[in-house]
Amino acid sequence: MQFLTMMRRRVPALAALLLLLLTAFAVTQPLRTSEPRPASAPAGEFSAARAVALLDGIAKVPHPAGSGAQADVREYLVGELRKLGLRPEVQTRVAPSNAEDSPAVVGSVSNIHATIPGKKPTGRVLLVAHYDSVPTAPGAGDDGSSVAAILEIARVLKSGAQPRNDIEILFTDGEEQGLLGAQAFVDAEASTRPTADPRQTVVLNMEGRGTSGPVVMFQKAGTGLTSAVRASRALTTSFSAAIYERLPNDTDLTVFDEAGMRGLNFAFMEGSAHYHTAHDSISRLDAASVQDMGDAALGAVRQLGGTDLSHSDPDATYFSLFGTVVSYPAWLNLPLALVAALGVPLLLWLGRRRGLSPSGAGRAAVAFP
Repeated sequence: MQFLTMMRRRVPALAALLLLLLTAFAVTQPLRTSEPRPASAPAGEFSAARAVALLDGIAKVPHPAGSGAQADVREYLVGELRKLGLRPEVQTRVAPSNAEDSPAVVGSVSNIHATIPGKKPTGRVLLVAHYDSVPTAPGAGDDGSSVAAILEIARVLKSGAQPRNDIEILFTDGEEQGLLGAQAFVDAEASTRPTADPRQTVVLNMEGRGTSGPVVMFQKAGTGLTSAVRASRALTTSFSAAIYERLPNDTDLTVFDEAGMRGLNFAFMEGSAHYHTAHDSISRLDAASVQDMGDAALGAVRQLGGTDLSHSDPDATYFSLFGTVVSYPAWLNLPLALVAALGVPLLLWLGRRRGLSPSGAGRAAVAFP
């Protein structure tokens, strides 16, 4: 009898322990990177091995904007796009810097642009990565890995059915000098497509802030796009966008956002000690992070490529859980906050009636994280 009484008393404690273990599992699951797929993976799947194999032509040596090494990379990328059956064009233009801390005020840049035409487009999906590096780094993570990933995504898309919407590829130049390439593209668009609705362009910008780690979708620009966030399955939370807005950082998406376009920003961020150094090399790049980037961007592209981009889904709150993305309507934020604010005192009151001491509640609060 005493044993049964003791066990009944321990049931709440065991339940709390299981909840803690479940919470820990839910938190750590999204932090795991994908297993890199081999070059023998099916044609309709993204393969990190195929993408990484392209890096010898992209990120073997430093290739800052305007250098001979960058001209070689540009020639290589144009050749790879042509191999995929695309018709790339090099767009050379003078553009002003958009970044406040830019070392350059104005510069001549050469963007690379290609289109996978849609069968009945309602807008376009713009896949963006910059192909220049800083003078001190080969740029395997920043941003050669994303350039290679886009080439592999283009190969996957070309191997399947034609998408509904146009899928455009843009390799920007002069990003490291102050987002020059992105600004040049936006300026050119303003003159060649003056009546186009910028909200019907969705930008997927891909960056590397290190050499490893899971891919994070850390910024959503504009309204809607929750379906694309879920389709990407990237590590994310809607709270991260609020944090990012207060940081002194910019990416190419900053320029597109200011031009009224919508978009998502993806990056992997571990190994940041190698960022903008000679250690940002192919040998130090984690293929698992490249696989993560490819899977996330391809998932978002496929969703956006088949949806009506003339309409946007309602804004939502979202977060990663158990390796997927959970979301709920943004209008629920305030009611849920009120429930939480009222629920905690209520639980403490009920616990006090059952013998919970303030010190016990304090210990539980400290132990929970």
